[in-house]
Amino acid sequence: MKLEFLTPDIAESPTIDAIAITSANAVAGLALHPRFAVFLLLPVFAVGDRSAEMARQAGFAGVTSAAGDADDLVRLLEAELDISMTVLYAAGRDRTGDLAARLENAGLQVITAEFYKSEAIDRLDDKTIADVTSGHIDCVLNYSARSSAALVNAAERSACLAALRHIPALAISDQAAVPLRNAGWRSVIVAPNPTEAALLALISTITAA
Repeated sequence: MKLEFLTPDIAESPTIDAIAITSANAVAGLALHPRFAVFLLLPVFAVGDRSAEMARQAGFAGVTSAAGDADDLVRLLEAELDISMTVLYAAGRDRTGDLAARLENAGLQVITAEFYKSEAIDRLDDKTIADVTSGHIDCVLNYSARSSAALVNAAERSACLAALRHIPALAISDQAAVPLRNAGWRSVIVAPNPTEAALLALISTITAA
């Protein structure tokens, strides 16, 4: 995936009470925005520990992690914010589910602003192709259904899908695993919960085999 950051136009009012993020990419997008100094004063609610840690490193002081998925983030925001408070959802252009609608159903006001977008690349770079075909890659990490599908397409265009399918794939969720299984992957292992920590912990099961 090729990442590009955007500069959404965010009105001065209504007053924003908190920021919700579902990706570490959102943190980078917020940091590049002209109103970053204002954003730093707001509490941040992150879907997982990685995005929460990125927010802390960027300078946000009040950061809370839902340590899970979108469902956990919705529950966290419902518990921590009062009804009618306004949440800035720092989103990507392509997203699954409708976090904003779910938060609005909970009584919160939501401003959805797109801070980044990612486009699928057409093919893998030469070094990656060489590493795949020479057996230098031990496992493949997959963070979303969209990026998994993009990987399958790019590998097929690069004439190395057959070799790549023999490398164990680790998926952060069942959804992320679907394109891999549909492509005939030999081994797909799904993390026990949809967090990066759980995904990375699976690496030891590959290296120990």
